[in-house]
Amino acid sequence: MIRSFGARGAATVAVGMVTLYFLWRAVVTGLVEGDLPALANDPSRATDVLRWDGGYAPALRQRAAAPSLTPAQSLELWRRAIVADPTDWLAPFVVATRLLDEGQRERGQQILSRLVVLSPGDVRLRLQLGDFYLREKQPQDALPQFSAALTLRPVLGQKVYERLLAIMVTYPDLAGIDALIREGPPWWSSFFQYAAQVTPQLAVVRRLYLRRRELAGGAMTRPEHFAMIARLKRERQWEEAYLTWLNALPTAQWRFAGGLYNGGFELPLSRGGFGWQVLPLRNTAVNTQRTYGMTGTQALHVVFRHPLKRFHHLYQPLLLAPGLYHLRGKVRVDNLQTNQGVRWEIHCADSPYRRLAASAAFRGSAKWQYFAVVFTVPGNDPTCVSQRLQLVVAGQTKDDFRVRGDLWFDDMQIKRVVSG
Repeated sequence: MIRSFGARGAATVAVGMVTLYFLWRAVVTGLVEGDLPALANDPSRATDVLRWDGGYAPALRQRAAAPSLTPAQSLELWRRAIVADPTDWLAPFVVATRLLDEGQRERGQQILSRLVVLSPGDVRLRLQLGDFYLREKQPQDALPQFSAALTLRPVLGQKVYERLLAIMVTYPDLAGIDALIREGPPWWSSFFQYAAQVTPQLAVVRRLYLRRRELAGGAMTRPEHFAMIARLKRERQWEEAYLTWLNALPTAQWRFAGGLYNGGFELPLSRGGFGWQVLPLRNTAVNTQRTYGMTGTQALHVVFRHPLKRFHHLYQPLLLAPGLYHLRGKVRVDNLQTNQGVRWEIHCADSPYRRLAASAAFRGSAKWQYFAVVFTVPGNDPTCVSQRLQLVVAGQTKDDFRVRGDLWFDDMQIKRVVSG
């Protein structure tokens, strides 16, 4: 009886001890989890936590990063962190970089390569690897890491574009650049638009564009072409901009080019290059539509519903050689209520206040009729190498700008007047 009671008592005590142990561990773990915010702000707490739980990975990582440790002590803690949490990439990443710094390149590279295999979708890892390779002057290895990061998270945008652009400026002949251009990752178009806008050296933008055209050909996007053309215009490289735009057009559209592109409005408004461009303005609309009396299948329709600002938002850049020209077109006016009227104006592109000519002002109502303007493009004038044809509301006051009604245009063309 006593022996039996003693056995049962010992078992009860053992169960109680085990239960208390696990309760104690739960409390400790709870305290450690609760200390995580403090660990982030006070690295000295990591040592206290490790006294309770020497295998707690966040505390190990925090402690390993302490600057007071020797390299050997720090490396040992990072290795313990790997054992404590094999799913986290930070500890093996640090160990690998330390090994590389110590000259153990083969072992370090093996670990880094293994990390990418184990965590291919981790954006932070890709960025860390890219930055590390940049510091190590290994741009060939950095490029695919930044590319992967952008593919995984496109919203990174400019943060990574800056790094890519730095590589392409510093290492223009890097083989990996051609590989990226040929591959055409989903972020390339946006990246090139960024590069065309911010890169100080036009030569860098030109080289990227030409290599893309050579290696990718038909895969190039309209925004890429327009970004290159816009940059060339900004640099006043008008002839190169025009040829770049012309070469980007489908062959079937070349017949619409000339003095004025798509003057019959049979094509959609291109909104870039040397085609018709429309800027947004509230209470106005510009599009192509079918209507009675048109030539062909489409005409240009401009709608005014009392805009609060002056309308000058429809235009086309021109590249006319010096000489005498004739602008001609058809217009229909539908109940256009305006003080001063709406008219076409031709200006020098680099001197926008220098007007070469203006059409008669359109107002009221009128059936389809022709209008015409004769103008001269001056020679030996660097401010007038390129020109602009623009539809504008005439006048200077807010009342002049508050136009209501509709305008239709069709069959517009610019032809050179041949003397004799």
